[in-house]
Amino acid sequence: MEIASTKRLGYQRLREFFEGCCSPSESHNWIQNFINEDVKIPPIPEILNAIFELQNKQKDAIQVADIKWQNEKLKILDKQDIQDWLEAIARLVPEFLTINGDVVELQMHPDKVLSAIGVNLRKQTSSTQRNALLKSLGKTVDENKKG
Repeated sequence: MEIASTKRLGYQRLREFFEGCCSPSESHNWIQNFINEDVKIPPIPEILNAIFELQNKQKDAIQVADIKWQNEKLKILDKQDIQDWLEAIARLVPEFLTINGDVVELQMHPDKVLSAIGVNLRKQTSSTQRNALLKSLGKTVDENKKG
């Protein structure tokens, strides 16, 4: 379950599994390959800063698809990846980030949101997902830990 949430085992991947795996050994190999895939490190600071910039530029609601066009690092991401990461953030700090369908609203400056995420993550036990999120926050979390 932990690996599925970190690597976002969605419907398309499950379909691949059910259509391609007929025997127990095929199923085992597919699962092992899935487990061995690298965990993507989400660019959380870039995503939050992109939302903040968009909110300051426009009065219209910010859609998840708009976020990826704010900088080069985000352009290579899939909309679904950004959506999944935003939903994970919203679960960690629901008072700072609101998602309604594919519309997102940031309630606080990105630095404060990153700090709150770091505080909440450090309270959790170590896991693949937690560690990937902490790694994505990088210096922001480390700087806030000192202060």
